[in-house]
Amino acid sequence: MPKGIYKRKPHSKETKQKIKLARLKRKEKLGYINSPETREKISNNLKQLYKEGNLILPTMLGKHHSNKTKRKMKDIRQGKSYEEIFGVEKGKRLKERFTNEKNPAWKGDKAKKFSYHAWLSRHKLKSDVCEFCGKTKDNFGHIKLVLANINNHQYTRNPKHYKWGHYSCHINYDNLNRKREQR
Repeated sequence: MPKGIYKRKPHSKETKQKIKLARLKRKEKLGYINSPETREKISNNLKQLYKEGNLILPTMLGKHHSNKTKRKMKDIRQGKSYEEIFGVEKGKRLKERFTNEKNPAWKGDKAKKFSYHAWLSRHKLKSDVCEFCGKTKDNFGHIKLVLANINNHQYTRNPKHYKWGHYSCHINYDNLNRKREQR
């Protein structure tokens, strides 16, 4: 049924109070409400984080940025380090807090193939020459080099287990290894 067509009487103060109490009891029963001690701990922890400068109060709470504003904010921050965006002191703190193992999204050895390649492409120096064939261009005239795992596809963060090579050289290397394994 469409909303807004049917008029109803507004709730009285007593009814509103009863609804409020019923919701609180339901939340308490389901475990949504924290005990006073837990709320005190959370409050103290947030106050401490705010004093240290690690917590920014949410001034946009319940509001949303327009797509145009989001694009502007992205353009301003893109390609800049934490120090350039937040200043030297706070930038260093944030950088230490969110890099590698300290990052909350860090998966360690449970990371997927793409994550290893992305990490290694930032940490292994890119070669100008294919490490398989020694040429700058492959047989098809392609210059782009990709990371190839030379450790039987056992993905690690060790740069010595990878080589930069043309895509075609990478595929040829993988095919040769498969043939060797089948023998």
